[in-house]
This record gives sequence, C-alpha cells and structure tokens, in this order.
Amino acid sequence: MRFPLAVGVLVAVGVANAAPVPKGKPKPKDEDAILGAWQLETMEVNGKVLPAATEGMRFTFKKGNLQLSLVGKPKVQDGTFKLDTVAKPKAIDIDEGRGRNSLGIYELDGNKLKICLDEGKAPARPTEFKAARKGVLVFTLTRVAEDK
Repeated sequence: MRFPLAVGVLVAVGVANAAPVPKGKPKPKDEDAILGAWQLETMEVNGKVLPAATEGMRFTFKKGNLQLSLVGKPKVQDGTFKLDTVAKPKAIDIDEGRGRNSLGIYELDGNKLKICLDEGKAPARPTEFKAARKGVLVFTLTRVAEDK
C-alpha cells in the first residue's frame, strides 16, 4: 500500500520540478526595442571606418518615423522606417523622402544597434554587414537618453 503512495509523491515532485520557471521580463519586440535615440559611434564607407564623420550624429526612432539630427542642432532629416523581424538577417527599409529609399539589414542587441544600408540609385538589400561596394554604409549605434 505504501508503494503506490511513494510513486504518487515521486511523480508529483517530478512534475513540479519539470514546470518552467518564469524568467524576468520578456524581451521586447524589435519594433519597441528600437524606439528612442541612438548615437552614431562609427560609420563604414567603402570598407573604411570613419569615426570622425560621426561626431554628434543621432538617429531617433519613433513609431514608424526616423529622425536624423546633430546633437544640439535642429533636425537634419525626417523619414520613415519599417522592420522585417522574420527575415534572416533582419531587414530594415528606410524612406528618406524625395524618392530616396534605402534597403538594409539590422542587428539589435540591447543598447547596441548595427545597420547596413544600400543607399545607391538602385538599392539591393545587403546580405552581410560590410560596406564593400559603393552606396553601402554600415552604422554602429549606441542607445542614449533623449534630450528633453
């Protein structure tokens, strides 16, 4: 009689231990995680990294909108963006207005964002984070607090 009771207890303990343990907050979707201000750290053009050209440049993502600016100065450019989080690598399309569209890929990891864009006349989506041909740029950005 004690044997079935012992088996029942062991099964109950095993099921309790097999239950998933909740882990903190769920990771936000890229559509939400990308929102905010990002400081440009480096820009790669034609295979060369140009850190000096990025001083004070900021990308600000808001729901569907993208604003390019220089710190302490009025906005430089407005545009829109669209993410495709299912694509491999993840894709970003940027419409800069005036008929200028850029196709790209992105990688978002916490407070680091890397974007590779083809800004050429007939853009083709890059497949890797390299600025090996004309019109392709690689941006490395770090999240910053937005100015009030």
